Amino acid sequence: MEKVDIKSDRSHLLQIPEQPGVYFFHNHQDNILYIGKARNLRKRLSSYFVGERSEKIDLLLEEASVISYILVNSEFDALILEANLVQKNQPKYNVELKDNKSYPYIKITRGEIPQVQVVRKILPDKAYYFGPFPDARAVYEIVKIFRKTFTFCTHRKPYPSCLYVHLGLCPLPFEGISRKNYLKNINNIKQILLGKRQLIESRLHKELQQAIKAQNYEMASMLNKQIQQLRLLTQQRIEADNYLSDPLVLNKKREEELNALVSLLKDNGMVINTAHRIECFDISNIAGNQPTASMVVLTDGETDKKEYKRFKIKYVRGINDFLMIKEVVKRRLNHPEWGKADLMLIDGGFGQLKFAQEAIFDAGESIPVIGLAKRMEQICLPNSKLLTVNRQNPALHVLQRIRDEAHRFAKKYHTLLRMKHFKTLFTEK
Repeated sequence: MEKVDIKSDRSHLLQIPEQPGVYFFHNHQDNILYIGKARNLRKRLSSYFVGERSEKIDLLLEEASVISYILVNSEFDALILEANLVQKNQPKYNVELKDNKSYPYIKITRGEIPQVQVVRKILPDKAYYFGPFPDARAVYEIVKIFRKTFTFCTHRKPYPSCLYVHLGLCPLPFEGISRKNYLKNINNIKQILLGKRQLIESRLHKELQQAIKAQNYEMASMLNKQIQQLRLLTQQRIEADNYLSDPLVLNKKREEELNALVSLLKDNGMVINTAHRIECFDISNIAGNQPTASMVVLTDGETDKKEYKRFKIKYVRGINDFLMIKEVVKRRLNHPEWGKADLMLIDGGFGQLKFAQEAIFDAGESIPVIGLAKRMEQICLPNSKLLTVNRQNPALHVLQRIRDEAHRFAKKYHTLLRMKHFKTLFTEK
């Protein structure tokens, strides 16, 4: 922990780095008066000493004589550290500066099926409470990412028809997941909330390598997804800051991704002139029930939602993703008014790719098409090449982004149809 004496000429601010961290105001007796967090410590602390201040901030500065700070790797780490330190130290002004608002806590219940909740009151129920978190919006974002990463249940008695089960956000303990693995998910969340995110990421990387070595590709895929979701916690706001400082940074990033994709395909024997319009197709169904498909579009690397299309599978019966892909691509090609794709991406491996090629050939078209296999995020090419590229390759990023969006859009439509179906059944009764 670095300490800086507060000076009337504000020169002490120059000693504070422009990095993410947690800061403390101390009085002459070295008692902690207030704890806060910032993605840019100097900028945040400078705001206390310039411009108009509230009466409560004036009281804090009159009593404070020293500022100290701890540097961390990201704003997320600062948020977690701040919450833990506020809970431990209970600083005077963290209570008085709340303006009668209740800060949220993340609560993990006890019992056979622990749940993760956001609450504003601590009860004598022996649950685990993390917080308080002054940044309420950030708390809900964190819990949302936790749910996508380490799925958990919100009901003490889970049931199969729960919407969260169908959205893949509840593992339906202990049918869709074993008790051991469910409790492991909960423990991972606890450890991250205790500030041990890097330890969990390191452990997941080790488990990923073991799964690959054992050729357990389903487990490897799940672990890889968890690692990528955890990285969102440290990347989302950093990208937002970059955008604010340079509004063109997003355009530059998209251009980099598309150029990398064109170059990657060219280097592997598949020449495309441009990737201005990329279309991605995905199938969504549960045991062949209410099968749907989506077509999402990237225009110059950005999602182009007005171009999205959704399909209800008409001609294929049973579980056959191959024929479903063929049907959807064929139906899409019956609409030249939708424009022509520079590249089509199929969510799946060589099987799905082959049937998409057949649909394109039958329509007398010549459109480049590739697949993205889910297990190890490998790119399937028409020349039977299977590409395994570096996870940091921008070409893979653009394919993952459109594939994930196609999956989300297809699943949303599938869920809508299922809900309508259930509603019809209940109405008939």
